[in-house]
Amino acid sequence: MDLIDTSLWVDLFRASTSGPVRALVAALVKRPDAALCEPVVFETLRAAPADQRAVIETLFDTMPIVETPRTLWRDAWGLGQRCAGKGLAVPAMDVIIAQVALHHSARLVTFDGDFARIAQVAPLRVEIPERPA
Repeated sequence: MDLIDTSLWVDLFRASTSGPVRALVAALVKRPDAALCEPVVFETLRAAPADQRAVIETLFDTMPIVETPRTLWRDAWGLGQRCAGKGLAVPAMDVIIAQVALHHSARLVTFDGDFARIAQVAPLRVEIPERPA
């Protein structure tokens, strides 16, 4: 399973995103094993412009959303502590998304390099596609 991170959705819907980047992201989110998680849905929709919310929600309704683990918060604070212990300052929401991916043994597809840093302390599989010029 490929868990599609917020960074890709932002580029898909941002007006200033170049055509080649938008095409790459569109292909990634159309993978047959692409999925969402609730933290990504939250992060994407909480800041979505009002005129795009319905379009985003409609698209999200067509995708599988993985279950949020019951142990998410406990596991995420442990992951965050391991990151901090290695001197890695990563945003809390990234730790939460990474923990959901870890729980489901999903590969996280993202443009956000913070996930590669999290993978230094956990068996997180990360795919960071190369942005077209």
